Amino acid sequence: MQVHHACLLQSLHISALSCAACVASSIVTFLKYSCCKQFDSDPAGGVGLAASQVAHSKAIHVVATAGSSSKRSLLRHMSCQTVVNSRDTTFASDLAQLGVKISSVLNSLTSPGMLAASLATLQIGSQFVEIGKRDIWSTARVAQDRPDVLYHFVAVDFLPKDVIQHSLQGIARGLSQGSLQPLPQVLHRVHDAQAAFRQMSQARHVGKIVIQTQQAQHAQAHPAQQLCQA
Repeated sequence: MQVHHACLLQSLHISALSCAACVASSIVTFLKYSCCKQFDSDPAGGVGLAASQVAHSKAIHVVATAGSSSKRSLLRHMSCQTVVNSRDTTFASDLAQLGVKISSVLNSLTSPGMLAASLATLQIGSQFVEIGKRDIWSTARVAQDRPDVLYHFVAVDFLPKDVIQHSLQGIARGLSQGSLQPLPQVLHRVHDAQAAFRQMSQARHVGKIVIQTQQAQHAQAHPAQQLCQA
């Protein structure tokens, strides 16, 4: 068997997509079966960008929120039909003025008031999917504001194996058919790992932050050389 450096670079792009798309595919497939017509998320991060791709592939209308003008411009370029600001809670009133009706929310926003504002955008009988890891509302707390909304918490580390397998198979099909594309990446070398984590904590990046190993860096510098033979 021959393994080329180009394979490492391809794996870098695919692995950056796989984890994010695995979560997104599981969620969006569920929403699609629930007759979701519109989709509200924060799609400038890895999961959000992957979710937007999966949603578009299933003809789901995407309503996106992002915290900077550059991210909102990117999302419009990606054919998100409606894009509003997520820097504060005014996105709820903006969507109301636009007459946009949301039937499902994919949420990771944790700032004060954000979750309540997102709930306020939903139609009666809609769904709210939480993928955040902190400041998570309980089902009882959500019911205090919106007893009509179905509330779900999704974490990839708790998804059943068959769900993950089904999602990864769908990702493979999407990549082979061209409906899914590699995510934007910000590359850091191993010795810059501290800077990578600092950048991630600031949430100013688009897509995935990737820390390159020495092996991948060598592949990028010498793409024509063979890595190993067996």
